[in-house]
Amino acid sequence: MTAILSVASGLGGALIGAVAGVYGPRSIDSRRRQHEWALERQRLQDVQTAREAEARLAERARETEARVRVLTAMREEKEKALAAIAEATVCVQDWHRLVEWTLQDVSAGRGVDAAKFDETAERTLQAVVRAVSVLSNNAFMSDPVVRGRQAPRPVTLTMQELTVELRSQVVAPRDDFDGSRMFRYATEIREDLMKLFISERSMRTDQPPFRVGVHTAAISVSPDRGER
Repeated sequence: MTAILSVASGLGGALIGAVAGVYGPRSIDSRRRQHEWALERQRLQDVQTAREAEARLAERARETEARVRVLTAMREEKEKALAAIAEATVCVQDWHRLVEWTLQDVSAGRGVDAAKFDETAERTLQAVVRAVSVLSNNAFMSDPVVRGRQAPRPVTLTMQELTVELRSQVVAPRDDFDGSRMFRYATEIREDLMKLFISERSMRTDQPPFRVGVHTAAISVSPDRGER
């Protein structure tokens, strides 16, 4: 009996060892594979997270670059406008002095150098044209009060017409020429333009010296301007 039990015990132990030899490594391999899959999933997730973070950084970089471009363009446009306003402010004064002094010479019967007149007139008018072009403000329109009520037109055209009329008087004097009317005309243009330049400059520097709206400060024209 004892021998039989010994044999049975030996067979049982062998069977258990055989089963463990078969299923033990398989269980270990399964756990290893699961661990490897978990590591691979984590690796793929880390790669995806890194790619998303990189994409967000690239997007923020593009947005920042775009903002910088916009701000740079705005700054350059502002500097360009302020430079044009500064130049035109001086040139409007020069143009008004040209008209005033030429009228004085014409009234006194003194000769006027037409070439010098043309040089100063061209320089000053071009500066005003550049400023008006840069600012693109509808307030830089004169509204001549004449029969039929013409549509508003650029004040630079009005300045040019006045300059051409004055030059015609220099080279071919007329007895009916009204210098006083022309001087009042030129003075009103200068004053209106100066107000507009001050308004435009204050809007770009955020330092308004006084309240001058771009619409309320439009070029005004008195009735006698249409009487040539």
